[in-house]
Amino acid sequence: MPPRALLRLEPMPSGGLLTLEAAAAYLQISPGTLKHWVHWRKIEHVKIGKFTRFKQAALDRYISAQTVAAVADE
Repeated sequence: MPPRALLRLEPMPSGGLLTLEAAAAYLQISPGTLKHWVHWRKIEHVKIGKFTRFKQAALDRYISAQTVAAVADE
């Protein structure tokens, strides 16, 4: 597997899944933080045996849900 700095985040094919490391890079957080979020069920994830994977669409929904709207100046 390439070093984390060299992970390429190309669009996933339909049904494609991201590893924990790739998902953390996509969210620009540490893999440890993402592991905590999985443990606390704070973020949608897929368990395949002992492996945890993430749908890019689920990560995008998480980002949208965490986005704070700007307040218009009056």
